[in-house]
Amino acid sequence: LLWKKILMRGAVSFGQVYYNPKRNIIVGKGFIRAYLLESEAVYPRVIIDPSIVKKISTDKTGFIHKINGSEAYTFENRIIYTHRDFTGISDDAIFIDYANKSVKKERIVGSLRLVYESIVENLYGEQKLYSKYIWLKDYFLACLTLTTHYLEEDSQASQRHKDKIEEWTEKFRRL
Repeated sequence: LLWKKILMRGAVSFGQVYYNPKRNIIVGKGFIRAYLLESEAVYPRVIIDPSIVKKISTDKTGFIHKINGSEAYTFENRIIYTHRDFTGISDDAIFIDYANKSVKKERIVGSLRLVYESIVENLYGEQKLYSKYIWLKDYFLACLTLTTHYLEEDSQASQRHKDKIEEWTEKFRRL
């Protein structure tokens, strides 16, 4: 949806749910938990109910390791966002990491341009949307910065790709 310039927010939770597709009914504790949690998402992201962490691991680090495969940045294999202190993203929720679908280890997908254009179109419009687009900019900037860091350590990475990442990083910074 973001690549179509549609921002969304949501939440993932767990619990019993009753679903009847013929009558278009969905009810239950799991659905209600996700619905209530979604209102806390604030920014364009899908947050994960923190109580799910205890279902999978004993702590957040273990949860991220189980879901992502490790706590390290793993480009397109990363499912859960891993907070880094140097980013402008606060550690206020566990959420699905979708920026890495635009910034990959070996190339930049055209969707990064669409995200950038969406931010440019909307950032300096209405005040009520400003913080959402600043968050989105900071989130993608964090992904670009992490990518730059890991590509610097990768002797196999092409200089052309590194230059492209740096070019996009500067564009996002200027916003």
